[in-house]
Amino acid sequence: MTNEKLIEVAQLYRKLFKGEPIRGPVEKDWTLWTDEEQHNHLLHVCDGVIGFVRDNRIDKAFRWLGWLQGVLVASSVFTIEQTSLHNMPNPDPDGGEPADG
Repeated sequence: MTNEKLIEVAQLYRKLFKGEPIRGPVEKDWTLWTDEEQHNHLLHVCDGVIGFVRDNRIDKAFRWLGWLQGVLVASSVFTIEQTSLHNMPNPDPDGGEPADG
């Protein structure tokens, strides 16, 4: 997965949430967070992935993306298969698979 793809996937997930990117009440059990707290935290994580890529902290960007995808799968927003597809390289527009599938 390229750095550009990491950012692309984080931006894709960022569109799922409304709110302000805030770290969240990490001292409180996740299941007790309000929807707003969860969404704000997930926005914070998306922004973190993007920031870590830009700072060349790729290992941390991958860890945060993995956590984010785990939450999205556990919350039934996406399946494991869908998140795997999100991580795949984009089709080559000059050859290979068609861009529209």
